[in-house]
Amino acid sequence: METFLTDSGPLVALLNLRDEHHEWAREQFKHFSDPLLTCEGAITEATHMLQFDGLPPWGVLELIERKIVAVQFDLESNLDRVLFADEKVRGHTDGLRGRLPGGDDGRKKRLPFNHP
Repeated sequence: METFLTDSGPLVALLNLRDEHHEWAREQFKHFSDPLLTCEGAITEATHMLQFDGLPPWGVLELIERKIVAVQFDLESNLDRVLFADEKVRGHTDGLRGRLPGGDDGRKKRLPFNHP
């Protein structure tokens, strides 16, 4: 089973008919049989963005209730995947991201921020 992550943007696009990416989001969500993982921060941000657009925030909670989205994401255990995805999307694979010396396992630890 593959695990997919989502943040607030696709959730808002799916629920907001006026969002410019609404049709894209609808099409993407059709491809997933298992819930997409997200975190509490993304749920909070999505509800805020919907309210800002004058829409009720309950749609985000219904996505959880209908098991389209699951709030089971643990950033700490997925940090390497998140940072790799961020570097891949942003093209920062050339050492622009800050690095800390590795721990006992010898891995390099990345700081979770982008340099200007």
